[in-house]
Amino acid sequence: MAVYIFNRQFQESVRLYRALKKFLGVGKTRMLYLLSILGLTKRAEVRHVSWHKSELAGFYLRVLFIIDSQLVKYRNFYLYRIYLSGNYRSFRHEAGMPSNGQRSHTNASTCRAQRGRFVVTELKI
Repeated sequence: MAVYIFNRQFQESVRLYRALKKFLGVGKTRMLYLLSILGLTKRAEVRHVSWHKSELAGFYLRVLFIIDSQLVKYRNFYLYRIYLSGNYRSFRHEAGMPSNGQRSHTNASTCRAQRGRFVVTELKI
């Protein structure tokens, strides 16, 4: 039987630690904070979570953190704002190059590898 947390289905045998890390925007620190609020440990499995605690986890995820689609919208808005400013940083960002003064001749391969991944066209809210 599956358990639903914040409209996502999880198997009962999965640890809650791993299940909560699947949400975009919830890393290790935020997940541990959420578990401490709920009064659960890192080793607790999804099957040990009551319906009330799963609803409470969904509430806290919604209220305390910017996650999933909200995080994507926030990121898109931030990048669109940089793009509209028309400064040097937006030019470098649009070109897929380092924008904070890093050396680009030998060690910008990670920044260049992401080229074409995200292009700001227009703001969609």
